[in-house]
Amino acid sequence: EKDLALDFTQRFNIHYEALTGRAPFTTRENDIFITLTGRAKLANSLGAALLSFHLNASNKKGKGVEAFTSRGQTKSDPWATALLEAFVMENPDIAERFDLSDGDPDKEASFTVLSKTKNEAVLFELGFIDNPHDIKYLGDQEWRERNAYVLAYATAKYFGDLQKGLREYLPTVEENPRETKKSEWCRERDIDWQIHKLKQLFDPASPLARREFNDRLRSIKYLAMQKP
Repeated sequence: EKDLALDFTQRFNIHYEALTGRAPFTTRENDIFITLTGRAKLANSLGAALLSFHLNASNKKGKGVEAFTSRGQTKSDPWATALLEAFVMENPDIAERFDLSDGDPDKEASFTVLSKTKNEAVLFELGFIDNPHDIKYLGDQEWRERNAYVLAYATAKYFGDLQKGLREYLPTVEENPRETKKSEWCRERDIDWQIHKLKQLFDPASPLARREFNDRLRSIKYLAMQKP
C-alpha cells in the first residue's frame, strides 16, 4: 500500500503543479512513517487543506472507492463530493462505496488526519488492495497516471486554482441537465489532458518543436469546438 499510495500522490502533485503553477506539499517523499497527528500538524502549520490517499483492505471481501471526511456537515464535504464525482465518471466499472444518508456521497469518521486538521481534509480510498478486481487497476501505471490527473484536475477546479486561459476555448454543450454536467466535465478534462501531455512532449527551446506544438495545439482546439 505505502508504495502505490506514494506513487499515486507523486503523480497527483506533478499534475496539480502543471495545472495550477502551485506545488503541493507532501508529507513524505520516500519510505518513512509520519504519525497521523504529525500529518495534521503539518497541514495546520502550512494553513493547507489535506488530501490523504490510501488503499483499503478487507480480507478480499471489500471493493471499490470511498472518501471520508470528519463527522457532521463540514467544509470538506463538497471537496470530497467533487473528487468522488470525477473518479466515478472516469471509472464507471469501479464499485461506489457511498453514504448518501446525509445528502452527499462521502463517509464520515473520526480519523485523526480528518478531525485534527483545521482546514479541509479528505481521506480518499482508491480501492481494495486485496481484491483481485481492484488490484488489477491499482497496479496499472497508466491507470494511476490518468486518475492522478483526474483527481488533481477536480481539486484544482474545486479550489479555483486552474491556470487562467486553460479552458477559454471550450464549447458549450447543450444536453439534458443531468448529462450536461458529466459531458462538460469529461470533454473539458479530456481536452486539458491532451494539452497537458502535449506540453510534456516538446522542448520549448526548439523552434521546430514549438512549431509542431502549436500545430497540434490548434488541432486539439479545433476538435474541441466540434459538437460531440
